[in-house]
Amino acid sequence: MENSNFDKILAAIDNTIVNPSEPIASSIKEYLPEMIGLASFTTALSGFSTTIGFAIPGVGLIAPIAIILSRAIKKYLDGNKEEKERMYREVIRKQQTAINRQQEIQRELEKQLREQQRKNKQNNQDIRKLKQEIKNLEEVIVLLQKMQKQCA
Repeated sequence: MENSNFDKILAAIDNTIVNPSEPIASSIKEYLPEMIGLASFTTALSGFSTTIGFAIPGVGLIAPIAIILSRAIKKYLDGNKEEKERMYREVIRKQQTAINRQQEIQRELEKQLREQQRKNKQNNQDIRKLKQEIKNLEEVIVLLQKMQKQCA
């Protein structure tokens, strides 16, 4: 129900207060068709109450107003509920996006770590080979020095 329709319904209720001979149901018929049955029920309720010996003044008028107000409040609360749910879904979406980004960063860091470990292993192997070459060269130098002494 739009606010303009709500205002029109309230105007129709005001008109019924000013002119009690016109039933409220006929005034709001074009704006809120489902209210017709409720207004008829409240009219029947007021007629029933006078039949059993006591009158409930204004039941035929107050009940539709209360129903309209309760519907407006329900719509407002439902709107708040929908807004909260939308905000909740948005927060979850943002958190999921952040989680996905962190997982992507984690995968990239793991990839870099594996690459660094591979390079470190290769460097250690190269160091062992170079140490072995140095040891071999030292042996060659010692042998050359022995040969030089023998030749001299």
